[in-house]
Amino acid sequence: MSDKRVSVSSPDSWTIVEMRRKAALAAASSVDYISVKLSVQKTIGVNISGPYDSTIQVNHVVKESTLLKIMRQAQCDGLFQFETTCTSIGAFVITVDHVTANKDLHQYWELFDANTMQHLRVGVNQYVPCDGQHIIFQISVWKKGSNKFCVVS
Repeated sequence: MSDKRVSVSSPDSWTIVEMRRKAALAAASSVDYISVKLSVQKTIGVNISGPYDSTIQVNHVVKESTLLKIMRQAQCDGLFQFETTCTSIGAFVITVDHVTANKDLHQYWELFDANTMQHLRVGVNQYVPCDGQHIIFQISVWKKGSNKFCVVS
């Protein structure tokens, strides 16, 4: 029985390896990137239009990334700190920049689009910011019996 082996040094295999390398480079260069700004307001009842306790710019974010992925990228880069807890509807932000919302005091982290000053209507694991968008994280208080509370997971 003849044993067919392809030598790595054969011209055909090098051509295939080179073609795959070029295809990978082309695919990587066609990825679109965006930039997103994240601001944190740690004081309850302060105007959300600023000034903020901290603001960072997260660059080189893959377009169509969720806010949660962007937050993770910023945390890995040492620019941002956050914690979430898993719920039936997704990740719920409980800590931002070492400040944990106190559920006994009905505190939660509310997220806003800085351009519209409207709170985000979906969670961080679903929200997809656009290029240049500015997201505000503000500690807020849910008042019993009010419609103020919104899920900002």
